[in-house]
Amino acid sequence: MPTIHELLNDVQKKCEMLVKEMEAFKSARSLNQRAAETLGAVCEALQNTTKSIKPLTELRVRWMMIILLAITGLNFVMFLTIVLVVILK
Repeated sequence: MPTIHELLNDVQKKCEMLVKEMEAFKSARSLNQRAAETLGAVCEALQNTTKSIKPLTELRVRWMMIILLAITGLNFVMFLTIVLVVILK
């Protein structure tokens, strides 16, 4: 089974190939102005999408775990505080 990084690389390669084919089709001059502009916008959107793909790296996963543990610890402290207030009341 392919990993997420392999899948992302495959998607990026296919998007790049698609953009190249669209540019070649656009340069064939067999399109009217509106279709050429639309095709150009689609090419630009595909390029922006492939640039914005960022896989979950080890560092990001580690930061998410640290944040999750910090929130869990804070919730535990708040729970203990509430329990002590109720008991000592």
